[in-house]
Amino acid sequence: MTQPPTPRVHLVAILLLSGASSHADVLWMKNGDRLSGKIEAIDAQRVQISLPYGAPLRVDRAQVVRWRIDSMEQRKLASSQPTPAEEKAASQYWHLSASTDLSAKLKRNSSNRDDINLVANSELTNRHWRFSLLGNYNYETSDGQTKSHDYELNPKADFFLSQQWFWRSALDYNYDLLSANYLSVEYSTGAGYRFWNDRRRRLEWVLQSGIDEAYWQVGSSSLDLLFENGHVRYPFLSMGWDYRQPLLDNSIEAFSTGSYFRYLHQPSDYVQYTQSAELSLGLRYYLTNHLRLSWRSELKWEDLQVELAGSTVRPTDDIDWRHYLSLGASY
Repeated sequence: MTQPPTPRVHLVAILLLSGASSHADVLWMKNGDRLSGKIEAIDAQRVQISLPYGAPLRVDRAQVVRWRIDSMEQRKLASSQPTPAEEKAASQYWHLSASTDLSAKLKRNSSNRDDINLVANSELTNRHWRFSLLGNYNYETSDGQTKSHDYELNPKADFFLSQQWFWRSALDYNYDLLSANYLSVEYSTGAGYRFWNDRRRRLEWVLQSGIDEAYWQVGSSSLDLLFENGHVRYPFLSMGWDYRQPLLDNSIEAFSTGSYFRYLHQPSDYVQYTQSAELSLGLRYYLTNHLRLSWRSELKWEDLQVELAGSTVRPTDDIDWRHYLSLGASY
């Protein structure tokens, strides 16, 4: 894999953040959406809110569960706040969203090759909790021989301490059906900050600590010479992000997710596994409100070196870069 995110990436992130207002009025909708901007008018039928990324909206007040107004001079607009019973209902309301993306490449010429990748993501949220599950399945064959066959499951649980701050606990389970190094399990927990989040826009940063455990079949890997019992664990600190932003007339969406890991302890004197990174970025084009075409690039990089007999060896497979064009749906 290539090098970890450069300072230029961080500069771009800072510029993006500078455009987000630190104070905003907020509407919580019955369908689970959250609109951030400036509330300009409230009457018995409508609420008008000016959005930083689009034209002002007038929404049906019956579809609004509650609102928050930051500006003191604007609070006279809110002559009738939601009742405590309505606020309690808002905190208990759950909103479910999900998406799937399927890419397949079937090659028939000098060689026969089939590549299939399926990604599914679901999210269940209310005012205080968010539960998400990401699944990724990959299967590749060439001339009847299976080249790769693996899957990943990544459940997360977030508890919101405030509108911006949350605490995350996560598990990342990777299983390879072909390799002797068949299993990697990552446990992590830590604090996150949400700069903005609504139906189409999101920017979040997370700082976590945890344990990365690897398992392999005893007697089938050279790792037996360096470790015992077919198992090793690495404590780590990590920083991650989740970003998405609509472009043009909202028919195009840019997105990026990623994590950088720094390992705190080396259990073997012969193996130095100091850092790694995972990055995904791409674009989605919405054909309809639910159907979409997506392009994405995924990068996995590991800084790993093995020292044996006075020489240093770097594995040749420490970089994995893949590109996908897929058809998907969100709902």
